[in-house]
Amino acid sequence: MENSNSKKWLKPGSRQCLIRRGLVKSMGYTDADLEKPIVGIINTWGETNPGHANFRELADAVKRGVWAAGGF
Repeated sequence: MENSNSKKWLKPGSRQCLIRRGLVKSMGYTDADLEKPIVGIINTWGETNPGHANFRELADAVKRGVWAAGGF
């Protein structure tokens, strides 16, 4: 994982990295969490679309799976 996009996104030495790391750490995450691969999970759940009602729970299950597999 040395050249992963996650490593590039949080690579020390730039102002953008400092801001990103500060925001993530202010949410309670640790340096160890920041070493994990970052996986973005996007869903279309919303209160105005009843057809997507199950997506909220599905995204939560995916998030738990990412964490269980060692991702962030």
